[in-house]
Amino acid sequence: MGKNEKEEAKRSEEERAAGLRGNLANIYSAKVSSRKEKRIKWEL
Repeated sequence: MGKNEKEEAKRSEEERAAGLRGNLANIYSAKVSSRKEKRIKWEL
C-alpha cells in the first residue's frame, strides 16, 4: 500500500510540473501574440 501511495504522489507531482510548464508556455505565447498585434496596429 505504501509503495503505491508513493507512486501516486510522484505521478501527481510530475503532472503538476507539466501543467505549470504548459501554463508558462501559454502565457508566453499569449504575450508574444499580443506584442505582434500591437506592432501590426502601429504599422496601420
